[in-house]
Amino acid sequence: MDSLEWKVGGQQGEGVDSTGEIFAKMLFRHGHYVTTYKQFMSRIKGGHTNYKIRATSYSTHHAGDGLDILLALDDDSYKVNKHELNNGALVLFDGEVSIEKTEGHTLVHLPLKQIAKDIGNPLAKNMIALGVSGALVSLPQEEFFALIEDQFAKKGTKIIEANKTAVEKGYELVAEHLSDSVRHLNAPDAEKRMLISANQAVAFGSLMAGCRFLSAYPITPASEIMEWLSHELPKVGGTIMQVEDEIAGITFAIGASFAGARSMTSTSGPGLSLKTEALGMAGMSETPIVIVDSQRAGPSTGLPTKFEQSDLQHVLHASHGEFPRIVLYPSTIEDSFYLAAEAFNMAENYQCPVFLLLDLGMSMNKSTIMPIDAKRVAVNRGKVLTESDLEQLKENFQRYQFSSDGISPRAIPGTPGGVHVTSSNEHAESGYITEEPDIRTKIMEKRMRKIENATCQNPFYVSNPEADTMVVTMGSTRGAVEEAIRAMSSEGASLGQLNIQQLHPLPTDALRPYLADKKVIVVESNYEGQLLNWLKQHLPIHDRSYSIRQYDGNPFRVDTIASQLKELV
Repeated sequence: MDSLEWKVGGQQGEGVDSTGEIFAKMLFRHGHYVTTYKQFMSRIKGGHTNYKIRATSYSTHHAGDGLDILLALDDDSYKVNKHELNNGALVLFDGEVSIEKTEGHTLVHLPLKQIAKDIGNPLAKNMIALGVSGALVSLPQEEFFALIEDQFAKKGTKIIEANKTAVEKGYELVAEHLSDSVRHLNAPDAEKRMLISANQAVAFGSLMAGCRFLSAYPITPASEIMEWLSHELPKVGGTIMQVEDEIAGITFAIGASFAGARSMTSTSGPGLSLKTEALGMAGMSETPIVIVDSQRAGPSTGLPTKFEQSDLQHVLHASHGEFPRIVLYPSTIEDSFYLAAEAFNMAENYQCPVFLLLDLGMSMNKSTIMPIDAKRVAVNRGKVLTESDLEQLKENFQRYQFSSDGISPRAIPGTPGGVHVTSSNEHAESGYITEEPDIRTKIMEKRMRKIENATCQNPFYVSNPEADTMVVTMGSTRGAVEEAIRAMSSEGASLGQLNIQQLHPLPTDALRPYLADKKVIVVESNYEGQLLNWLKQHLPIHDRSYSIRQYDGNPFRVDTIASQLKELV
């Protein structure tokens, strides 16, 4: 076997997530490329939840459409996930021993709970099932034991030995009842890699870029960013504040940035709604700030633990009035690290808010990536005046000095000679409030031209640029589209793919050659076709553009995209 699609399903609160995490780590340690996807309900306990793992011998950005093994820990698991079962799939249930073949797959009942009780560890049902799963794909039992020793090191020898015994029982069950079902899962080379989520990558990238302040309010699916940085920021002298609400989250970050710290706030859609008034203050005061918006399905509370890409129009226009902002949206977990780091440089170079969009498909799910190259991160703080610079000024420091590129030198408060005024009101070059029409016009034009030429290092990725049809994506939708195009190209279809990572300012001139004189199909997870509408505002594709949209809370399936592409090309 070159790939395995595995899922554990059960009631929320009975260890589904930890079971999936352990099996993902096991497959990763054995050398496989691993891609995960969690489905869970927005409640503390109860309701069906599941954890999908796809292990491959090659790199991929998609967790897969099917299932080879389903570990069904509750009654809903089979019913909810039956439609994903591949031909020949195996479904494991708890119960008296029985094996039944039906509808192209095999239903297997094994006494997981009873064995757990017999070995004196009633909570070990999941570990026994993991042993069964590992044995079915020939994972070495010794590697499972090594993982258990690492995973439960803080819980002591007794817990470690109990879990080893449970895993061992799983292997014995397979040897006794399922020896004919054992397959060998081919592992690629043992090249060094990482297993990481986009939330973790963003947090890591921010840390490496010199972020030293985060203020945020917990919210799914962005909370992991704050959790990760709460451990790491203090180690480098940084500060994290879990504040009382979303408004405080952004205003503290603005204040820290004004004081000279590279700062950020992280949130999701409802939290971003609350931040919008203060966002305008960052725009008016030209205070650099990075805002991470990990999208979930809305509006309002919506589907708080489900997938959607519907905040694009919000981040493009959030807050009243007009001010420059930059919107970045990585399409891989690896780029989540590098774009997070670059976001801080862009925020300070252009002295404006920078949005870093994520979606639940990447935020909370992990993929195998090549080791991150921290040497690629270069810190550039833009036009910051030193004490020596300020001493050479012939006149008093003008914080909002008119300039040809719209970017005014700034001084960190406390720097001798850099005293200045900043407020959320309109102001003159000095920072003092004014309502003078001529000054308002000039200072407005100064602000707005700042980002005219702003471009990140990888604003987009394109494949097969000469194709007759270009499929455009953003964020985690990239993975499913890549695989759909690969399958269709093998059948002769002429399809290219364009993954846009810089959405504002849109790199129109650079994009134009790839979208000219060809059919354009935009695949996105929202109702209104927000990405397509944004492209139409900038590029003449109106008479040859089409949309594939989904907004049911789930990520795209490859077969769904492929079938719709076939109708359109």
